[in-house]
Amino acid sequence: MGKTKGESIMGGTFLVIDDTPDNLISMKAILEDVFPDSRIFTADSGAGGLDVARAENPDVILLDILMPEMDGFEVCSILKNDDVLSDIPVIILTALQETRENRMQALQAGAEAFLSKPVDTLELTAQLRAMMKIREANRSKRSEKELLSRMVREKTRDLENSQSALLNLLDDLKAENKARKEKEEELEENRLLLTTIMDNLPIGIAVSTLDTGISFDYMNDVFPAMFKTDREHIKDGRFWEELFTEPDRREKARQTLIEDMRSGDLSRMYWQNIPIEKGGAITYVDAKNVPIRGKNLFVSTVWDVTDRILAQEQTIRNLEHVRRTLSSFVQAMSTTVETRDPYTAGHQRRVADLARAIAIEMKMSADEIEGLYLAAQIHDIGKISIPAELLSMPRKLTDIEFALMKTHSQSGFDILKDIEFPWPIARIILEHHEKLNGSGYPLGKTGSSILPESRILAVADVVEAVASHRPYRAALGIQVAMNEIEKNVNIYYDADVVEACLTLFRKRTYELAV
Repeated sequence: MGKTKGESIMGGTFLVIDDTPDNLISMKAILEDVFPDSRIFTADSGAGGLDVARAENPDVILLDILMPEMDGFEVCSILKNDDVLSDIPVIILTALQETRENRMQALQAGAEAFLSKPVDTLELTAQLRAMMKIREANRSKRSEKELLSRMVREKTRDLENSQSALLNLLDDLKAENKARKEKEEELEENRLLLTTIMDNLPIGIAVSTLDTGISFDYMNDVFPAMFKTDREHIKDGRFWEELFTEPDRREKARQTLIEDMRSGDLSRMYWQNIPIEKGGAITYVDAKNVPIRGKNLFVSTVWDVTDRILAQEQTIRNLEHVRRTLSSFVQAMSTTVETRDPYTAGHQRRVADLARAIAIEMKMSADEIEGLYLAAQIHDIGKISIPAELLSMPRKLTDIEFALMKTHSQSGFDILKDIEFPWPIARIILEHHEKLNGSGYPLGKTGSSILPESRILAVADVVEAVASHRPYRAALGIQVAMNEIEKNVNIYYDADVVEACLTLFRKRTYELAV
């Protein structure tokens, strides 16, 4: 028997065990015809069938009884006592007379079904489908209606020729009506199963009508509990009144929901962190609404996210504590550096203030500004490794001395590289003497390979150094510092950074900190 037109056939894996080759060929042909997307294995003995079952773990096993060495009952018993194979459905196939004793023995062995040879294709197909789960009920029901309509037309034509055809048609109709009734019963079972599942889920579920008052076609017990109420208080269009006692707030919420649902934009149908305030306590829920196409209905799911909100708030508090700790740590390191280099006391602080002001002028994010500010506060930490007398030398350094001084960028990076800051502080310190044209140190980096924060720190460092007093010279002043960065824009210094720095001093009346 072939597939019925319009019928949806599921795939699967089947194992047929029968010591008669003709039976194997016939059964395989039937299965391939009814289940064309399936994989079908065969075995001509009980032992061989057990090996195939263990290797392939099929969806269904069709098992003959009368076989040499090991009959079907024994094979079935072994399968059902095997931890791996025991859940595979087994259909006993036999040419033996169907007796109560045979059926009892098959059931005792663990078989799920018992069919006599020659096998009725319709009955076998029904058994296999039942064991592999029936196709979608609506498609099956539609297919059966089409089959019934075609049968009625065919039988009507036969009725014109003989009374016998009419009797056959009536018999067929009875069978189809029985099958349809069975399908309807299965649909009802599925509906009850779905309702049972929804009733016992830990989230609130409701099916509602989209109107001014919200009427519920269904809700589980968890749904009203999420809103700290019960069914009686929110049914019959009283949902909004129960949730919002203030008329203005109630109307605004109602209009927002209706507009969001009618927009067709799924992103507008997911609401997060909704506060539920009742009984002196506040909880938070997330809600998602999904419209049902072609109907004025939508499915709502609601779940409690209070623990998530509390955890997020605690995380924010923890992060703030970490930031304060890092800031204190950086300040201590900055003080340590300036203790060894009293002539440049306040240099790191002034550079940090200027770098932060430039970053604000450039509209960098708050997080980037914070990381830059902390890095600038300790950008000369590598000078810890420089001899103190070299730091306070009252003359210009020799080439050898300057080469030693230039190692402080790398030394600062080496000191901080293994500390897990939330910003690239070690790298910013490493690069704060790099120049766009590659003439900087310690790596000779160029252009965009230098971090934006490092480019800002480089300008702030130069401006403060030129404008302030040094052991080997008097302060040169802000104007000289401005000339230096303006003269070398896009050569040593980033143009956007230079522009922001010039704006601070010439238009914003910025002054270096004392």
